[in-house]
Amino acid sequence: MKKYLSFVLLFMAASLGAVFTSCSTGEDNPEEYLAIATVIPGTGKTGCVLKVDKNTYLNPVNITTPPYDKESRAFIRYYKPENQPSNSTQVTDVQLTWMQKMLTKDLAENKGADNEKEYGDDGLVIYNDWCTVAEDGYLTLHFGTYFGVTGITHSINLVDISDAEHPYKYRLYHNANGDFMGSENDGFVSFKIFDRKDCDKDATIELEWKGFNGIKTAKFEHNPVAPVQRSLETPVVSQKVE
Repeated sequence: MKKYLSFVLLFMAASLGAVFTSCSTGEDNPEEYLAIATVIPGTGKTGCVLKVDKNTYLNPVNITTPPYDKESRAFIRYYKPENQPSNSTQVTDVQLTWMQKMLTKDLAENKGADNEKEYGDDGLVIYNDWCTVAEDGYLTLHFGTYFGVTGITHSINLVDISDAEHPYKYRLYHNANGDFMGSENDGFVSFKIFDRKDCDKDATIELEWKGFNGIKTAKFEHNPVAPVQRSLETPVVSQKVE
């Protein structure tokens, strides 16, 4: 069976555990939803705002302090309390029952002919499912590669290679650091491609990466209004990637 990569840095484990503890529902079998959200740290009594897509903002009423010190992407599970109205026309109050931070990265510097030397260019696959999506200023990728049992840390980076003909083109680089054996494992990473002011930009994102049998390409329409309800299958903590 394939394992899932968490991409949560090890030093985050203690704080994430505290978030999970505080998110206990205390209710019998509420209808829950699973989503990928942008976690925007709040101020005052608001711990954070969760943006699921361009039209869906969630206020987790049981989170009173920011779970992360900066904007991040995360898997979340939540439910809508009965008889609890939205606190505005755009924000819905919810109870958060689980949250796991995803590896969230800025774009890497384009070093031209030295990109491969700097970032590596080892093979991987991109899975075409609901976790691979361009929304809210991020390109989120569900990918797979091979990991051994050596404890070697892989790295993954995204570089902007746009030009006049391809204004939103990016190249994904993976460095296995010599770890090519073992079983195939799945992972998740979210790259910030647009600033907050441009997070609702309509754009066709072009992605290029090295597969196991040559260069691969894909296109994504940024900012789809994605369905909120997801499968309740949960990623499992596994290998480390940065």
